[in-house]
Amino acid sequence: MTFKYSVTIAIFMFFFLGMSQKSVLHPNLSYGDHQPGFKVILTTDYSRSFSASKNLENNNKQKQFRPMQICVWYPALKDKSKGQMTFKDYFLLKTSETGEIVVTKKVVDQMITDFVNSDGIDRARLEAEFDAEMKALKEGVSAPGEFPVIVYGPSWWSNAFENATMFEFLASHGYIVVSTPSMGPVSREMPLTRDGIECQARDMEFSLGKIIETGLSNTSQIATMGFSLGGLSNVISAARNKNIKAWIGLDPSIHEAYELFEASPYTQYEKFTIPMLFVNSVGYMNELPFYDRLFYSDAYLVNLPKLKHTDMASFFIKLGMGLDGSDDSRLKTQNLGYELICQYILTFLDGVFKEDLKPELLSSRLQSISSDKNFAGVKSKMSLPKTDELFEAYSSERSDDILVFLNKTNSGGSGQYPEGEMHHLIHLYAESGFSKESVEIMKWLLDNFPQSNYHRVTEFISVQELTKMMHKVFSLNNECNFTYDELNHAGHILSMGKNPEAGIPYFELNMKLRPDNYKAAFNMGVGYFRVSEFERASEYFEKCLVLEPDKRYQDLANNFLRDLEAVSKN
Repeated sequence: MTFKYSVTIAIFMFFFLGMSQKSVLHPNLSYGDHQPGFKVILTTDYSRSFSASKNLENNNKQKQFRPMQICVWYPALKDKSKGQMTFKDYFLLKTSETGEIVVTKKVVDQMITDFVNSDGIDRARLEAEFDAEMKALKEGVSAPGEFPVIVYGPSWWSNAFENATMFEFLASHGYIVVSTPSMGPVSREMPLTRDGIECQARDMEFSLGKIIETGLSNTSQIATMGFSLGGLSNVISAARNKNIKAWIGLDPSIHEAYELFEASPYTQYEKFTIPMLFVNSVGYMNELPFYDRLFYSDAYLVNLPKLKHTDMASFFIKLGMGLDGSDDSRLKTQNLGYELICQYILTFLDGVFKEDLKPELLSSRLQSISSDKNFAGVKSKMSLPKTDELFEAYSSERSDDILVFLNKTNSGGSGQYPEGEMHHLIHLYAESGFSKESVEIMKWLLDNFPQSNYHRVTEFISVQELTKMMHKVFSLNNECNFTYDELNHAGHILSMGKNPEAGIPYFELNMKLRPDNYKAAFNMGVGYFRVSEFERASEYFEKCLVLEPDKRYQDLANNFLRDLEAVSKN
């Protein structure tokens, strides 16, 4: 395997001397048949700019292309000539996060001082971890074959190696893990904004492209994993990349910062069809809006009520974050918890990529990992059939059968079909000539979605007419929420056809739903004009003017009125 990278990791034994020691983090993990290897790729994303680091030469405020530090863990060949990584080796990667620099003792000392001061870390605790041996070989030779790849998104402002212990464990079991630092759009600082989340998602996608270029990854077996903020950015990546086949969130911020996701273009839940694993600590077990709304994904939820947020990453455990003083029992909890996290993730990935387990069996495997229900709890919900599959399964049966299924779904653990999907299902029945059944399903929708906008529509038309019009609007717009634009579009398409009268009910309904909308009044006038009902057309053009339209609609309405006046004189 050939990796392009522009710097060799510097090893500074001369100022951190001492015997190799054991880390405070030593979970009882069963490593796989592969020797983990590690490489770092320093490259550039020329599609984005970045503020130059103060450590770089030239002007401090000079703009440059975005530097990319891509850390890769992979199955490697055993090689005694290659040294093993230490925690210090990983920590020194922080020097090259924003571009290649000459690493000196002064640079490292300053980096440590800055880190200790900014993060409130005990320096002695940090330095005690430096010589702890890790499992990965430095720049080891890759094992032959193609392996599933996991694209990882770190937590807010964190480093690419924050879960190196887990990454080495997964590499030993035949997985490639690729990770980049959590950096903001224009500088090392990562903002908690949509721009920051989008930036991290793009970094994850860029790193995936680079690892695919090596030829080692199995391009049909790609997963994305993220911790905290990375567990929101990786949702964005999964939503827009159909090649991603599995998703993992460690205390994912998709729940905590759900409003940022809700305001994005990626809240179409019908796009999430891949298996998903959620691993939650005590503070992230309750409010789960993203998990609750999934309906086409097999979703697995692991709750670890004795763990804290910082227990989800090996880097934070090593530094004593989340540790209550020198409490040995707390440290034991962290080690056991981290061991379980690694086992849950490996079991999930193996079940998806290596064994192709049915959801029920994978759920059973996950539940069997820990017998201590006070320490770990697992639940799952299976995906619902897609609406076209549901239609195929029930279209030859009586409508009662589909209603029985929907009632079971509504009261079961998988969640209710979103209203938009119900619109699609009704459309499929109506499109295939099952008019009675489509009306019955529409009645079910009205009974089970009390907040639906359809209730307001039934103030003006019957359920039968609602179903008929909904089917037509859906056919022309690929959705139907009875918005102004949907009804207006349907009305114009129909009124310009062979039977222009067919558009009138859509213009009329738009007017009834929006009596103060000057555009609806204007288009109602156009509809009547096309069927030569000139008196009524004039009425609505005048109504448009009364509603104080903008200049464009004012001019259009006046032009129609002048034409109609000319027609009446002739």
